[in-house]
Amino acid sequence: GKWSSTPLDFLIISGDKDLLQLVSDKVAVGLPAGSFRQMKIYDRETVREKYGYYPEQIVDYKAMVGDSSDNIPGVKGIGDKSALELLEKYDTLEGIYSNIDNIKPRWKNLLNESAEQAGLSRELAEIDREAPISVDLEDCLMRDFSRVDVENVFRKYEFRSLMNKIPGTVNEEKNENNGKTAQLDMFISSNTVKAGSEKGSSKDEERKIDYVSNEILSKSEILGVIYLSPEEVLSDNEALLCRYSLERVEKSGVIHNSEYKNILYKCFTAEAGKKNRETFFYGWEKFVSRLSQGGENPFLGLIKKGSMFFDKVWDISLFEHYMDSGRKSYIFSDLVFYNSKRSFPKKLDISGLDEIVEALFLVGREQKKRLESFVERSSVYGKKIFAFREDTFSRILKNFSDFEGNSREKDISAHENNDPNKDTNFETDKKHNSVLIFPEFFVRNIENRISVEIAFMENNGIKMDKEALLKIKEDLESGIEKVSKLAYESVGHEFNLSSPKQLSEVIYGELNLPQLRSGKSGLSTKESILEELESYHPLISHVLEYRQLTKMLSTYVTPYLEILDGEGKNQIMNVDSKNLPNSRSDNGDVIYSDFNQTGTSSGRFSSQKPNLQNIPIQGEWADKLRDAFISRDGSKFVSVDYSQIESRLMASFSGDELLIADFIGGKDVHTATASRIFDKDESEVSKEERRVGKTINFAVLYGQTSFGLSNQLKISRQDGEKYINDYFNTYKGVENYIGKIGKFVKSNGYVETIFGRRRYIKGIESRNWSIRQSSIREAINMPIQGSASDIMR
Repeated sequence: GKWSSTPLDFLIISGDKDLLQLVSDKVAVGLPAGSFRQMKIYDRETVREKYGYYPEQIVDYKAMVGDSSDNIPGVKGIGDKSALELLEKYDTLEGIYSNIDNIKPRWKNLLNESAEQAGLSRELAEIDREAPISVDLEDCLMRDFSRVDVENVFRKYEFRSLMNKIPGTVNEEKNENNGKTAQLDMFISSNTVKAGSEKGSSKDEERKIDYVSNEILSKSEILGVIYLSPEEVLSDNEALLCRYSLERVEKSGVIHNSEYKNILYKCFTAEAGKKNRETFFYGWEKFVSRLSQGGENPFLGLIKKGSMFFDKVWDISLFEHYMDSGRKSYIFSDLVFYNSKRSFPKKLDISGLDEIVEALFLVGREQKKRLESFVERSSVYGKKIFAFREDTFSRILKNFSDFEGNSREKDISAHENNDPNKDTNFETDKKHNSVLIFPEFFVRNIENRISVEIAFMENNGIKMDKEALLKIKEDLESGIEKVSKLAYESVGHEFNLSSPKQLSEVIYGELNLPQLRSGKSGLSTKESILEELESYHPLISHVLEYRQLTKMLSTYVTPYLEILDGEGKNQIMNVDSKNLPNSRSDNGDVIYSDFNQTGTSSGRFSSQKPNLQNIPIQGEWADKLRDAFISRDGSKFVSVDYSQIESRLMASFSGDELLIADFIGGKDVHTATASRIFDKDESEVSKEERRVGKTINFAVLYGQTSFGLSNQLKISRQDGEKYINDYFNTYKGVENYIGKIGKFVKSNGYVETIFGRRRYIKGIESRNWSIRQSSIREAINMPIQGSASDIMR
């Protein structure tokens, strides 16, 4: 290449393994080993150790084996082992063909049949080393940069995680010992830093005002910390209490300087805290750990001591989710960035109290004194510390206030004029869409109250029959052993059934089964592909059963048992459960999951750590696993669901006369759809035809295309298109509604649920057809699925 004659050594950092062919005595390549933080550097010998060939042999290897991800065909029938053996003996592809008469007859025939294809494959695999490069090496030298310009670019494109990684400029680094910091924390004002610098304080000294260390906390009697903005005035009693508290803190070693008017903590002490201090600080530290990774239900800490202090505590994420349910995250650090474009430290720890105390709560001003009293007299395991920080919260509240004002005006105008179509995407008459609800009422009186109930659910957990789980584990392990033996016997040797690469070599190389589709890593061994191959060889059935058993064991049974034994992750605090104080009255037979109100764009709840909403529902093993979930003594499990709620909402929103008549008449809507699609009486509709009708109904609700429907029903694309067209020709009201949804979202950029929860639809104007269609599907589905979620609340 252009720089090959320079005396420099080069390190290429990339995720592209194809670049390994550039490795030489002067060039090394860094590839991520899972991530770039665990990057592995490859030189010639490392490449050889890893792959079995040298860098300069890569193109010859690919010429024979091929590479499906780059559409390189290779030589059919020559696999990894064969290619490595040939290269070991003859060094290059040219060397192999020069000695073609000396190699095994089978390989000889395969190579001769594909000689032209092998040559073409080599050309496709080889990197062009003479590509023109206009960059001058001098331009690559490290130079100073404008930090302000970089920060502005990062804010513009919302590079949240990179904001805290911007290094100091050369000048800043030179002056660091003079008290100047390379990077300001978002919660330390410029005035604070400036004041510290003028006094010649070091960066650590400046931050002591803002931070109370873990060591100090462990020695003190602080049970609560409340942030006060500069504008707030303390009463005489409050000031006295604050001075008293701060004096005690100072004796513990915390520096307090009254000159820093903008930073003031009100610290509370309590005699009761002495008894439970160790437990309290353990819980506090784990809460911080959890908060740094994602938001926790704000009411959980209050519940642990039986407190019912919920009436004026708001979870900010619920307001934000109501205004825009389509964001990726609602943890506080992301809300800060979204509302103010300020960065938030990626990792929080016990020392960063100013960052932590404001992280989850917004409490009404009128409730401050009540809260202060509550914090003062209480010692609660895992207590959340309440904060008042006007600069951040005011932005969020203002956004919500503006949103609510617009929504009130819209709703009142629409209903006063008896015209729900005026400013809403619900195209129906008043009797089918009569909800008049204001955003604040919905969030505070419905969402917030549900958050309390969810906190109780998280605190209570769900009981499991441990003995039943152990029996399932034993049976699964026995089944895996048996089916593995059957798989090995069917091909005559052992191999790794869990390795897609080895499985692919056996299925397509040894057994020569039809090559239906290829994936990025080679010929596909996905479940859908294997199901199509099941009739060709008994191995396939064994592999499918093996996967079912291993997934059940590794995804559900083993993790549940580890949690119950205290070896897994405790879901509430996301810490090792074996280190958790005994704060609950269970006997190691309860699993605690995290339920998230803001985890989906539709408003549906999600569950994680572990996910209790994805328990298998079909098959023998699914039944056994579900039987292991048991109710507590004196309680029962009750299954409650709305009947065809999403189809009913579509009937209401679209005003389609046929759908409405079906529901009023008490018909099975899926059977009715099938009878119209297949043009036969409802009494003649078979179970399979009803299944098709149900699939079509849901395909429409989810904005599915004929392509998606045909894949789901395993029918031709033409039949899928016919079903969709027949449906819309039958249900004209639904077709019109979907058309109006498309127009509305293109004009307004968002859709709403029946209670006004909004989702902004990105990509609706994209030039990319695929992105545009995906956006339209989201716009069609969200009002239906989201409204079902609202009603369930």
